[in-house]
Amino acid sequence: MIRNRQSPDQFCCVINKPFIIISVSQDESWTDDIPVCDKSDVGYCANQLYKADGFKKPMHDYHGKFFHLKYDNNMYLYGVFDGFDGNLAAGFTCQRLPHEVLFDDRWKAPGPPKPDTVREILRDAFPNADREYSCHVSRIDKECAPRVAAAGTQHSGEQWKRCGCSAAVALIYQNSLYTANVGSTRILLCMWEGRKLRVLPLSVDHVPSNVEETMRLRKAGHDTSGPVTRCLGALNRKNEPNEIIADPYVSNGDITLEGNQCFLVIASAALFEALGQVRDSQNLNFDLADLIAQELQNQENIHAVAQAVVDSILRQHHARYMVSKSNQHSLNCHEDMTLLVCDLRTKSSAPAVAPLTPTEPVRIPAYVSFDEYYNMKQSEQDRLVYV
Repeated sequence: MIRNRQSPDQFCCVINKPFIIISVSQDESWTDDIPVCDKSDVGYCANQLYKADGFKKPMHDYHGKFFHLKYDNNMYLYGVFDGFDGNLAAGFTCQRLPHEVLFDDRWKAPGPPKPDTVREILRDAFPNADREYSCHVSRIDKECAPRVAAAGTQHSGEQWKRCGCSAAVALIYQNSLYTANVGSTRILLCMWEGRKLRVLPLSVDHVPSNVEETMRLRKAGHDTSGPVTRCLGALNRKNEPNEIIADPYVSNGDITLEGNQCFLVIASAALFEALGQVRDSQNLNFDLADLIAQELQNQENIHAVAQAVVDSILRQHHARYMVSKSNQHSLNCHEDMTLLVCDLRTKSSAPAVAPLTPTEPVRIPAYVSFDEYYNMKQSEQDRLVYV
């Protein structure tokens, strides 16, 4: 039984002078008592600004949130929330959205729900969580307005209205996979078919470059500026109907996981952006999946797998900035990177690792010119041994 240590509505208000600061209590969550899925874990890296001398410094606090929960033997829930303009919206909805999914009354109906019902539960959870966030911000304004007026100070209520987040959620129920997302966080299902890796996108990027989203906004008379066209939070951009909305894309079709050799990926947009800046590729989804597949073959610890992929992309991104002759502005920083990996293979179904062909390594000095390294062919880079 789950002990409700802290419901999603129980938040604390911290009041300091000369400013009244309202913050959500995120040290504990009601989801802390739900076991985590031991087949999944998260790798992440906070944002960084690169300096020409090689040093790095953070631009702001880490705005990402995530969960990977095992509610029971038939139900698993995974989510990644990528915040912008602060982490308040991501922190609130990361607690509220699991509540909307797991405790929906439709689970109580006699017999297991049909696939269409499960998709409806996911579809309704996003706007419901967004509505609760809006109500929470309204309570902050109402409760603190008298103290703000009496003290003649400002408070952070406006920051709650600016904060927003992309969100992507995957639900496994009775060995079937259901997904939903708003914003730019992506969901991928990666499957081995023999020795080949197939990558199935299960999300839609709600960004201005999405033609359908641009047409929706223009038809409603809105501009297409901003990082995303759908999100949770960002209440200051939801004053007009059909502008920034919280209605998710929900994947269609029944995806049965039983017997499949696959793994699930949920990744923030910054991870794909950094990967695209170091690779000349038209299929970043496959590139990321391939990196994860290689790590899954090299090690069993799922946290180590996820973190190793993030660290690898980060090292390549920073190295590319350092070798750039003009230290390109587009490469001088990266936003928060979050990568959730869930290994859905069984031991009996895991594909065997292809044997490596032994080669005589090329021994090189400890110092390597980055220019020389990037001019090498990939096969030559793979054979390098640092001494």
